[in-house]
Amino acid sequence: MTRVLAIAGRELRALFLSPVAYVIISVYLGLVSVLWWLLTVGPYAQTTYRPIASNMHVFLMFVLPAISMRVIADERRTRTLEVLVTQPVRDYEIILGKWLACVALLAIMLAGTLHFYIQMHFWGEGDLANGPVFTAYLGLLLTGMLYLSIGVFFSSITENQVVAALLTFVVIICVYFIRFLGDNMTGFWQEVLHNASTFYHFDDFSKGVLDTSHVVYCVAASFGFLFMSVRSLESRTWG
Repeated sequence: MTRVLAIAGRELRALFLSPVAYVIISVYLGLVSVLWWLLTVGPYAQTTYRPIASNMHVFLMFVLPAISMRVIADERRTRTLEVLVTQPVRDYEIILGKWLACVALLAIMLAGTLHFYIQMHFWGEGDLANGPVFTAYLGLLLTGMLYLSIGVFFSSITENQVVAALLTFVVIICVYFIRFLGDNMTGFWQEVLHNASTFYHFDDFSKGVLDTSHVVYCVAASFGFLFMSVRSLESRTWG
C-alpha cells in the first residue's frame, strides 16, 4: 500500500505542477457557479439542492476524461512507462496509484463546491436537509470514481491522450443513457439496462436514498475497469 500511495502522490504532484489540474478545477467550478446562480437566485430558481447535484454529475461526465486521459498514455508517449515498470512496483500498484491520484483531484473539485450548499443553508433557501446533500455528494464521488476507472482503462490502451479522452467520454455517455433504452423494454432486459446505468444509481443518491446496491455497483464496476487496466498494462509491457 505504501508504494500505491507513493505513486498516487507522485501523480497528483505532476497534475498540479502542470496547468492541467488548475484548468480542470477552474472550468468545473465555473460551470457549477453559473448553475448555482441560475438555480438559486436566477430565473430558474429551485427550492432543493437536488437539481444542482444532478447537473454537477453531468458536468463530471465532461471534465473527468480530461483528468484520466494522461495517466498511462502520457507515460507511454514520453517512454517513461518502461522506467516505471522496472522499479520494484507491481502493475496493479501503478494502476491503483494513478487512479487514486485522479480520485484525490475529484475529491478536491467536489470539496470546492461545498460552499454553494453552505451559502444556501445560511440563506435558508428551500429544503436543505443534510441527509440528501450527503448522499448526493457520496453519489458524485462514487460515480466519479467509476468514470475515472473507465478513463484509466482507455489511457492504458493508447498513447494518444485525445483518443483516450474521447473513448472515455463515449463510454460514460453510453453508460449514463443506457437506462433510457431500458425504458422501451420490459422484464429482465429492462432491469439489466436500468441497473447498468449510472443515471439510475445516481438518481437515488440525489434523492437521499442510500442503497448498498448503488454503492456495490459503483465500486464493483470501478474495480472491473481497473482490473482490465492492469491486464492491459501487463500485455502491452511484456507482450
